[in-house]
Parts: sequence; structure tokens; C-alpha cells
Amino acid sequence: MACGQPQQSNTTVQETRPSEIKADEPVKPEMLIVPGSGIGYIKINEAADSVIKALGKPTKQDAAMGAQSLTWLNDNDTITVYAHRNFGGKDENVSHIKLIRVTSPKYKTSKWVHVGFPLDSLMKEYPGAVKEIAQGIAMYSDVKKGITFEMNAEQRCSAIIVHAAGDTSAAYLDIRH
Repeated sequence: MACGQPQQSNTTVQETRPSEIKADEPVKPEMLIVPGSGIGYIKINEAADSVIKALGKPTKQDAAMGAQSLTWLNDNDTITVYAHRNFGGKDENVSHIKLIRVTSPKYKTSKWVHVGFPLDSLMKEYPGAVKEIAQGIAMYSDVKKGITFEMNAEQRCSAIIVHAAGDTSAAYLDIRH
């Protein structure tokens, strides 16, 4: 990530129609996406080492200049964590999580927004999301809430990224590899 070029994702997106969504059922905590906070048990600003302890050795990793990218692959699903050290800070030896990206439809917001969700329905849930193009990928970011959605050519969500609320530098950071 820090030194390498990102690769296009070959993730297969499971389509879900809004009529199939069971938004009245609660999402399990280990699958819950909370904008600005975390995904499942992985939280923004926690130490990256804690995720390695929880998920095991990452399938891919890259580190340089205080930045660290860790990716766990399971079939076509990925979890990628981007972390960074606070050089000069009292805890400069700790790499803190700044972004969490998932490609699995198993992870959902409390309103059941997930990978495979159509753009028009997504915009109803996140009307503050602004479109940007990064590395040829359409991304819709609601920076105030701390969530970004990557969209595929079919206008369906192909990945969800959580970052700190209001963090414009993290909202459009490319962590695909």
C-alpha cells in the first residue's frame, strides 16, 4: 500500500434488492458497520496489533514510513486495515487504525446497508455522501459520518470503508491492493 500500486478488486458483489432487506432485525455486533467508529470488533484508532491478535496473521501486508496496510482474504471477501504511527507522539510506537475496508456483504450498517446495495437506496440512507473518482473507482463519501462506499459499474456498492468522522484525509485514501 505505502510503496506498492493498488490492484483492481476481483470481488464478486452479491446483489440484494431493497425488498429483501430485513432492516427491522438487528445486525450482530461482529458484523455491524458503525460509521466513524468501526466494523465489527475492529475500531478506528485502536492499535493495529490488536487486530492481528484477533484475526491472525494477515494474508497480505505492506509497511513503510510509519504506514501499515494489512489485508485478510477469505474466498472473495477481504478485510483491509490501514494504520499509521503518530511520530513524535507519546505513543509513536503504536500503529493506530485509520481506515477499515470490507468487501463482504455479511457486514452491514444498522440500516442494513452493505456490499451489493444499490446506489439509489444508499443515497437515501446517506444523502450527504459526495461522489469522487479515485483510481477510476466511483466513491461516495459521507465525511461527516465517517463512511465511504465504492461503487461498481452496475451502480452497486462493492466495498465499504469506515474512517474517523470528519477526517477528509482518510475519506479518499486508496487502500485497495
